Amino acid sequence: MTKARAQLNVAVIGLGVGEQHIRGFELEPRCRVTVLCDFDSQKLKQVASRFPNRTYVENAQIVLTDPDVDLVSIASFDQFHCEQIELAFRHGKDVFVEKPLCLSEEEFWRIVSVCKEYPQRKLSSNLILRKTPRFVELREAIVAQELGEIYYLEGDYDYGRLHKITEGWRGKVPHYSVMHGGGIHLIDLLMWLSQRRPVRVVAMGSQQASPVALPFNDLAVSL
Repeated sequence: MTKARAQLNVAVIGLGVGEQHIRGFELEPRCRVTVLCDFDSQKLKQVASRFPNRTYVENAQIVLTDPDVDLVSIASFDQFHCEQIELAFRHGKDVFVEKPLCLSEEEFWRIVSVCKEYPQRKLSSNLILRKTPRFVELREAIVAQELGEIYYLEGDYDYGRLHKITEGWRGKVPHYSVMHGGGIHLIDLLMWLSQRRPVRVVAMGSQQASPVALPFNDLAVSL
């Protein structure tokens, strides 16, 4: 943000789940959604009809370099997240990004590097289970030691929207990860509940869970 404003100007990139980002920011009086972006012109027109009087852009780079945008909400395809985070930071914007933050260890360290380069910038991701009342209550009970010493935690994430993989962009990503796409919620939740980090992970996967053949693992188990 180049200068102080009464409200933050927010841009949303990716108008699938990103449409929910618009609604969320609209509920925050400190923000106003000024720019909507999607490379699918038809989707952009459809969302524009529900959210009029904004600026509508098909090229994300225009949004990420716009000096009038203070905060960018990234809900684009997973493979674009890292590059868009970097560009947003380099042009003075804070970032809220859909999970996964990125797709590889190499991308992760690129993001770490740009965060160190611009320490005044803020970066957050969409790990919404932390806001679920039952999990908030559970964490409070754990912190208060009402459950005694926690020695084991287990979680399962069953992704029931197979059509999103078989008919959408996810199935076209060569190395799409069910852990990045959904299991990350459980990983984050278990660390948040326990307030601890793993020191070692052992995992395996298979391609047998779905009724159709996929070019990547559709099941993953991690310890």
